[in-house]
Amino acid sequence: MIRKMVIFINKDDFLSELNEIIKEESYESLKELFLKFALYMDEEMYESALKAIRKPVEIIPSIKVELDNAYLLDVTLKLCKEIEGGEYEFTYRYGDRDDYYDYYGDYQNYRDYDELFLKDENGLCEKIVVIIEACKNYLFDKKYEEVFKVYDLLFGFEIEVYGYDHDDVDLTDLFRQYFIKSDLKKVLMYYAYSALMVLRGEERCEKIYDIEDLAGYNIDIADVEKIGEDDIPDRIEFADEWINLLKDIYEGVEHLLIEAIKFKGGTQCLKDFVSKFGEDCPDTYIDLIATLKNENNLNEAIKFAMEGLDKEKIIDKKRVEIADLAYDIGNKIADDIAVKRSIIEGFKSSLDLSHFIRLFQLNDEKIMKDMVKYMDDRKDQASLKYYLYMHFLNGNYELVLNECKEYKDKIITYRDKYPRHVSFHKSLRENMVKAKFDLKI
Repeated sequence: MIRKMVIFINKDDFLSELNEIIKEESYESLKELFLKFALYMDEEMYESALKAIRKPVEIIPSIKVELDNAYLLDVTLKLCKEIEGGEYEFTYRYGDRDDYYDYYGDYQNYRDYDELFLKDENGLCEKIVVIIEACKNYLFDKKYEEVFKVYDLLFGFEIEVYGYDHDDVDLTDLFRQYFIKSDLKKVLMYYAYSALMVLRGEERCEKIYDIEDLAGYNIDIADVEKIGEDDIPDRIEFADEWINLLKDIYEGVEHLLIEAIKFKGGTQCLKDFVSKFGEDCPDTYIDLIATLKNENNLNEAIKFAMEGLDKEKIIDKKRVEIADLAYDIGNKIADDIAVKRSIIEGFKSSLDLSHFIRLFQLNDEKIMKDMVKYMDDRKDQASLKYYLYMHFLNGNYELVLNECKEYKDKIITYRDKYPRHVSFHKSLRENMVKAKFDLKI
């Protein structure tokens, strides 16, 4: 009699193979697979199998019961009135060492933080979490107006903090102090989407800007548009209004302006904007040149780079960024005129060592002489260290020596008080020796 060998699969291999089988399956398919699997179970396994898949009994917050029997907006209004009436409070309390150990992960950090913890005394955060989850469901059910009003209420309240002299807390504070574990940025994107669907004109743009402020100006309007199925009403009109608002503000929201322009019409729209407003909004020039470079549209990229360098109002770091892009692109397309101009403009706008070294590539004594004079005329604008490096590399050893002697005399008196000066002097000397050796001066 021949016995068949039975090979048993171990648990880890079973679970691994099972995971491979089910990971690509749809929800409906998984239900069918599970029911088929149940047919092979022995009777004594029925109870334990059901126990394993049953959901645990959930303790339902009272506000969930309210939501089952009332509109979301009504429940939120009631909660906000209770907040205004002082029914909820937050206090700061001192925590013991174990609290800090758990929160910060090690005892060393315990000593580096204030000893006060914010405490939700009445369970407000639990109720807010329920409302936020309901808002998401309402949003996907396209109840935009109610969702917008609820978010407006939630992000509008402030609660006094008792016990210590601290600022009041608002909803964003509750997110940032981890009372609410949802993603604040995602919630604000839902808020923004509801605002886009409900509001119109200047009011809509101003509300979106307020939401961006809450998010740290970190929300791309194109990402907000993708949240729901419905198109933004009057999309082009909104895009124009949003661009105009950001253009008027500009400082601090440059990236939002670029995103808004691309949201309206991609690279072509960015070209049109740069042609009209690029001098006043230099970041749009920089982004356009970089975009065209990445798209391998190098001839057009160098055209806009040279155009940007023609704009006298574009100065300092922005001008350096354009010059650096022009330098890279000019080298790629062997445009000697563009490379030469980018080197000169880059140095004049930066007065730093790396751009000075590029001047040697031009092998032009007149340009070098002119640039050294340009630098000397603006000595106060350049770093002293770089100023001396550059003169050293240009062979002006006597000037450097005299400057170093003068500087050394100044630091002898103060070296105990300002030891960093001594290390600077040493660093300067060592780097000059290295530069002289590398360049074979």
